[in-house]
Amino acid sequence: MTKQDIPAILSGLRAATPKLNETTDKANDAVRRIERLLNDELQLGVQSEVVISSRHKTPKLREVMSLAYERYRGGFRIVVKKNEGTTFVDERGHSDEAWKEIDNIPWAECPRHIKLEAFERLPDLLKQVSATAKDLLDRTDSTSKAVDDLLSALPIHDESLFNSIGSFFGGSSDVVKEPETGGVSSKLGDVIPTKTVPLVTPKVLSVPSKKR
Repeated sequence: MTKQDIPAILSGLRAATPKLNETTDKANDAVRRIERLLNDELQLGVQSEVVISSRHKTPKLREVMSLAYERYRGGFRIVVKKNEGTTFVDERGHSDEAWKEIDNIPWAECPRHIKLEAFERLPDLLKQVSATAKDLLDRTDSTSKAVDDLLSALPIHDESLFNSIGSFFGGSSDVVKEPETGGVSSKLGDVIPTKTVPLVTPKVLSVPSKKR
């Protein structure tokens, strides 16, 4: 580059800068609106991640940069993460990688070049969030049905248990019932119906008096 080239370079920068600023502003607004949608309106709270780039720093050390939607300091954010994987051979002779996180920054706080590189993967991240939410919903429906089946198979009230207790003490097993409208008020203001509770009358044993 010569001195004569500098004016042309500066002129090109002046022409490109407004466009670059405009693109960055639009990306900032898009990410802000998407975070608001996911957190405030949908309240999804499901973690998802897509890879932005992967490169080997050394033959046994790999760095992966990814765009993720995950919990960050108490709330869910769209973040850019960097992880390093070190290749090793385990005791069985199999090759594996040990990973550690080296960076985790909200997208909005990243340098401009990282922002724009990661922004290209935003549509893929949203697709992954949607797929993760659907998978979670399917598994929740299946689990809910299994729990309902389990609860329906459990005995709610076994009166023979209370009768056995009464017989053990040798007394009658009279039953005391609350009025139909009776109940105990909970702290939340709901009325909890009282259960039928057996009243056990213990047998009174006579003790012979001692002769004086």
